[in-house]
Amino acid sequence: ISSISVETDDQFKSKFFGAVIRCFDLSDAKYGQILSSSDIICDVSFDIDNVPTSKMNVLIDSGIIRMSKGCLISIRNKYKDVIYRYIRQNIGDYVDMMSADVFVFDELVEILNWQIEDDLKLTLLEFTSERISVVDKKYSERVLVYILTNNFSIEDLPHLFEHYDKYPVNIRRIIFDWAVKDISRVINVSTKLSDTFCREIFVSDRFNNDEKINLFTALISTISREWVEEYALILNRKDLASAFDPNKRTKLLCNSQSKKILDEYKDRGWIRDYAINESGTHYNVKKANSVVNRSVDETLL
Repeated sequence: ISSISVETDDQFKSKFFGAVIRCFDLSDAKYGQILSSSDIICDVSFDIDNVPTSKMNVLIDSGIIRMSKGCLISIRNKYKDVIYRYIRQNIGDYVDMMSADVFVFDELVEILNWQIEDDLKLTLLEFTSERISVVDKKYSERVLVYILTNNFSIEDLPHLFEHYDKYPVNIRRIIFDWAVKDISRVINVSTKLSDTFCREIFVSDRFNNDEKINLFTALISTISREWVEEYALILNRKDLASAFDPNKRTKLLCNSQSKKILDEYKDRGWIRDYAINESGTHYNVKKANSVVNRSVDETLL
């Protein structure tokens, strides 16, 4: 008899809950008052259809619909327009009950933008190895480090290289590691690199000489003559730095690298010309009649 009474009581509560929830003609304020005074909650699943959005907001904000796997799945399926309100209202419980079978990547991406504790975000991040972009995001340093270490999107590299100076030291280390792995991508965005980033590459022993010279060559078309001279000296290439000095005789070893650099110098108007010596081993540089440190815009007009 006892079990039948309990079952009947549960059925009555279910019907009462459904009847109250369907009082859509009530104002939102009255709707909330009645629900709050009824002591009814929904913590298994929410199977009622066609509840207006404003009433769903009341149910969520007043804590009537609790966070559970069943309720989460129900709201995902029936009420997509309030899913993030529901999650935000119950974010702690959402994270606590999260498991692989109910994890949704798109929800994580949205939650990463919220102003909530990093620990909550980091717990959710553990459920995925999917790539996550950090471009134009305001993630905290802890979250950035985690994403760049575990969910790195290779398409972000140009942005990270270009904005290297804007990141904290721990993030710079990770970006620099990627530069070591893929210097070609650094060179591809050389026109947008900061002076700090370039100097760190030129003094690092993690890049070989050819990689550094290739970056140096790519930079020539968009930086000042002073910077070219400074970078050449950092690279211990006095020959490249002295090529502009009319008081010094300059010759460069005859190879494809030297030719590219001298072509860039000539295009900038910093040298008049160059020619291979009689033995075919070096290029002799013909200095410009008047070497002026012209701006990029003036030179390229």
